Amino acid sequence: QMGKYHVFLSCKDDVNIENECIEEFLNKKLPKGIDIESIKKHDDIKLAKEDLDDLKESCIYVVDTHKDFDNITYWELGYVMGKGIAVIGYYDGITIKKIPSDVEGLISISDDIDRFVKKINRALEKLKPKEYP
Repeated sequence: QMGKYHVFLSCKDDVNIENECIEEFLNKKLPKGIDIESIKKHDDIKLAKEDLDDLKESCIYVVDTHKDFDNITYWELGYVMGKGIAVIGYYDGITIKKIPSDVEGLISISDDIDRFVKKINRALEKLKPKEYP
């Protein structure tokens, strides 16, 4: 069986794109053979750190620009940036952005869904999927 790539989300809820959860959306849009699993935000920094450490070679981090940041989100963002994990902002092009302006300046946010998918695809090309026995 194939390995999986992991998309960590900056929020506890799912990110919905065109009425689908991000995992389903990306699995349809990305090239065949790429299998995505999304991981929602933990309430516990220790668990977040464990998951990020375990999956750092197969993961990217998606920031939902429509959700407020809390301390854990700030911590995760700093941690993934320090580890060199790709950070990609999701913006639906319509709803008001809630992320802090200092963060908005740090990360790449596409207003266009095709560009968002392209950026994710490019980031995944540099990774290797996590193989499960």
